[in-house]
Amino acid sequence: MYFRGTRDPPGSTKRCTFDEVLLSNLASRGGIYLPEQVPTLSHSKLKALSTLPYGELCHQLLSEFIEEDYMNRSDFSSRIFEEFDDPKEVIHVTKLQGGLNIAELYLGPTLAFKDLALSVLGNLVDSILEKKKKKAIVLVATSGDTGSAAIHSVKKMANADIIVLYPKGRCTHVQELQMTTVQSPNVHVFAVEGTSDDLDEVMLAVISDSAFAEEHGLLIFNSINVGRILGQIPMYFCAYYHLCNIETMEPLEVVVPTGGCGSIAAGTIAAKMGLPIKIVACTNKNDVVTRCIQNADFSKQPYVYHTYASAMDIQCPYNMERIFHLFCEGDGDLVQDVMGAFESQGKIVIPPHVHASMNDVIHNYPFTFFQIVESYSVSDEEILKTMRRCWDENSYAICPHTSTAVSFHFAHRKAGFSKFQASIFVHCSPTIRRVVLATASLVKFPEVSQACGIPVPSHPRVDALPRVSPQVPIMKEGDDWGALLRQKIMEIKKLRWN
Repeated sequence: MYFRGTRDPPGSTKRCTFDEVLLSNLASRGGIYLPEQVPTLSHSKLKALSTLPYGELCHQLLSEFIEEDYMNRSDFSSRIFEEFDDPKEVIHVTKLQGGLNIAELYLGPTLAFKDLALSVLGNLVDSILEKKKKKAIVLVATSGDTGSAAIHSVKKMANADIIVLYPKGRCTHVQELQMTTVQSPNVHVFAVEGTSDDLDEVMLAVISDSAFAEEHGLLIFNSINVGRILGQIPMYFCAYYHLCNIETMEPLEVVVPTGGCGSIAAGTIAAKMGLPIKIVACTNKNDVVTRCIQNADFSKQPYVYHTYASAMDIQCPYNMERIFHLFCEGDGDLVQDVMGAFESQGKIVIPPHVHASMNDVIHNYPFTFFQIVESYSVSDEEILKTMRRCWDENSYAICPHTSTAVSFHFAHRKAGFSKFQASIFVHCSPTIRRVVLATASLVKFPEVSQACGIPVPSHPRVDALPRVSPQVPIMKEGDDWGALLRQKIMEIKKLRWN
């Protein structure tokens, strides 16, 4: 399987192998990478996958995109997920009253769904660096959860350091502790007086200097890296197999808390592979994705709102670029025009045929039917209200990000099934099941737990953290953040690589 850039012009012969894209960052013309084609799985293959434990399921699905030379099959059955709460049940689905099904994606070492893909990505990168006798400096800009998950995946690597930038005052105390208290010589953490979008801009500016990036082995672990997207595809299959009958190709509606759209991009690929799902993207007050899906309005707001669902406080969801590419038949020129206008002007109306493709059914029964059926935006008030309601009705605690998706369920439930009738699907049952993706444990958000009057949960991993965050370097407002980041990169190469 080869990979291409999202902005590569039609007819371009440029394509890259998996190891090339994994150890690189941006594609040509500022694009990001996607598989050259999405494989369609046969019905018999989909049925065979349904019986596999998560590690083996993950290996089988990734082998559709990645050569076996880069993957150690035994790692997927043992090493990669060994630090999850239960390596045999990496994802658990809890069934609550009223048809509320919760796929718990947060059972990994840092208690967030980011562990699923980053555990895989870290393993793949470690293996490739070792084989190629290379070193890397991993860069991460985080809104909260990505930082700690990336640190956990890198800290034991012999050939990589990691630099994490997090927005000062915009993460919870637990999230900060998970990043700042890691004692490892290859982990470097900065607090930055800006938003997560600001941090992305700094990181992208540095890696856009291709000569500097290559000289210093720079490697992004944000979902710009296509390995992150591939690593999230299995969670859709796992959630589906927990709830639905693949024999009859029963459809499933997947409700996804949405920030940078990495999960939505992975779900889109899963659907195009033949998994019978449709997706609802849920946002907080930072609703650029909602407006894009509903009205073709892809535009930034004047500023990033600070919400209870802080990991979704994003105005520049760069994985929308992958989604546009998947729905415009790989027209790199069109993606270049759309993203160029968004980056330079902050707004653009999505071309009608692309927007229609995002909202219309792609149907080739019995193997593929997919629709981003709806998007949904939730206020802070509704986030707290939903968390409280879920607790009162089920004695079940959800995090503020998951609350955006549960809010959609409460607003649209009909005897536990979607309000969207399955008549849009040929040969489907009259109703469609729904699952909410739970992205993090509430234990990481004690401040929000207190705000909505829910008992603050506990977890041994959090209980073991030091109570006070150590002093970390601060990139202050007005500083040249790019220069400071470059300085740290050069320092690491000088002191750690020689």
